[in-house]
Amino acid sequence: MLSTDKEWDKWGHEDPYFAVLTSAEFRGSNLDASARDRFFESGENHVAAISGYQESIKTKLSQKPMQFPEFGCFMSAMLYFRKTSSHVAA
Repeated sequence: MLSTDKEWDKWGHEDPYFAVLTSAEFRGSNLDASARDRFFESGENHVAAISGYQESIKTKLSQKPMQFPEFGCFMSAMLYFRKTSSHVAA
């Protein structure tokens, strides 16, 4: 049985961008500044899309708090919220 924590730790050290987005352009050997920008942009776009959906639900349910469930690498979400929120709690 594999330990997912150990596997993620291994991938995080060996090929972190590829571990998050399994596309050849994000392999360490292929990663340049442009690919790195596309990597983070994809995360920001994903978080923005989910946040937009959450906003529509929040409006429908008349809820105040803005919370975002994080299911991925966390870094893109932090970059997005650093730009858009007054408070980020981890």
